[in-house]
Amino acid sequence: MPFFNYYIKKHAYNLCLSFYEDNFTFEISPIFNYTFDDMFEDQLRIIPFYTGDKTLDEALKNKKSLQILWLEILFNDLIPWEDYLCLPEIKMAYEKASIWYHHFKTMVDWSVKRKSLREQKGEIDEREYRKFLEVLNFVSG
Repeated sequence: MPFFNYYIKKHAYNLCLSFYEDNFTFEISPIFNYTFDDMFEDQLRIIPFYTGDKTLDEALKNKKSLQILWLEILFNDLIPWEDYLCLPEIKMAYEKASIWYHHFKTMVDWSVKRKSLREQKGEIDEREYRKFLEVLNFVSG
């Protein structure tokens, strides 16, 4: 299996790999134009300061990083998040970030001047408002 993982990381274009328990599935994504090496090199802005995870791959393996991944997506448009939507963790975080973006679009655009996330309707969890403001203050400063 290690050789297989290395081969996927080095040679697989237009392929997204999702692991579920002991088996895995392949999903072809029409907009996924990156190798898996790109996922290890993408620059995180928020998660490294909160959990110490430096790469997206590390963040996806850390429960605390997954809890704030939506904030990374919301305030960091340097990573092409749409290319990773075939991964369930990123898809959930992206949807949550989209909801928060459209509720607080002016504040987010003012602080980070990011490109728009696609519109997603839904309710925000008021318990996470303090976390949102803390990260907003962090990226603005």
